[in-house]
Amino acid sequence: MKKKSMKKSALVPSLLLLAGLCTALAGGPAGCGGRGGAGLGRERPGGSGRGDQKAAASKTPGAKLPTVARHRKLIRTVDLDIAVMDTRSTAEQVEEMVAACGGYVSDTVMRQYRKMHCYEMVLRIPQNRLGDTVKAVKDLAKRVRQESLATQDVTEQYVDSEARLKTLQALEQELAKLLAESRKLGRTMEEILRIYRELTDIRSQIEQLQGRLTVLDRQVGFSTVRLGIFPDDAAVPMAAEGWQPGETVRMSGRALLAILRGLANAIIFVVIVIVPVLLLFVAPLYLGVKLKRKVREGKQLPMPPGPPPQEQVPAGKS
Repeated sequence: MKKKSMKKSALVPSLLLLAGLCTALAGGPAGCGGRGGAGLGRERPGGSGRGDQKAAASKTPGAKLPTVARHRKLIRTVDLDIAVMDTRSTAEQVEEMVAACGGYVSDTVMRQYRKMHCYEMVLRIPQNRLGDTVKAVKDLAKRVRQESLATQDVTEQYVDSEARLKTLQALEQELAKLLAESRKLGRTMEEILRIYRELTDIRSQIEQLQGRLTVLDRQVGFSTVRLGIFPDDAAVPMAAEGWQPGETVRMSGRALLAILRGLANAIIFVVIVIVPVLLLFVAPLYLGVKLKRKVREGKQLPMPPGPPPQEQVPAGKS
């Protein structure tokens, strides 16, 4: 019995070390992008893409491509702008067409241009119906203004995520068994908590990988079509609008009210702001000038007149 318990105790550090290594691998540089940090971006030139597989197939005639090459995970995005005569009717037809093929419209924006409506729609189309749906939408157009297709290969990322998921699920089962046996054998609380923390961390990583694979499956299963519906030049009215005196009166009234409102605002501003500021600075200056003038006038006052000079009488007349 002691030998068996010693073997169990020696197995605990080994499994914990294995859990740590799996945690490091799951959260290492590969991350969400698979090998080389490719992420959800486009496939890098020179990578293990279609060009390398075609070259390998041409070197080995008759050789079968591996399963990964025959079942690739591709995310397709189409940008399409069309010109039509009736944009509103075309948008309604597109919605019906998308619903009929099993897709849905995830976003719709309507703008007005020369009193006509322009639509920008984001369509999610099942991948196996993408080509037929795009062709049907183009058949509704009088002309195609712009069209492009972008393909993103996420096969490597998907395979890496699946492999890490299987490894973590196997490790989770081993840790769950080890936790149950540790409780039966009465291990210390510290050992049980260590196993429980590792088990919780593994479960969190498993859920993250499952969510990532679910998102990739949705993106691969439903392609995205960014559709712009614009009025054709022939549908835009070329004649200028006639004279509308009522609209002119309304515009004139609005202009008059705006002018009166501006004048009232200017008067209020002058009374509340400008006048107090002028009084604050001009009044002391005015009082100083006036006081200085009074002082100067006081210094230049004329002398009071003296007594009149007496007339001298000649001596002979006295």
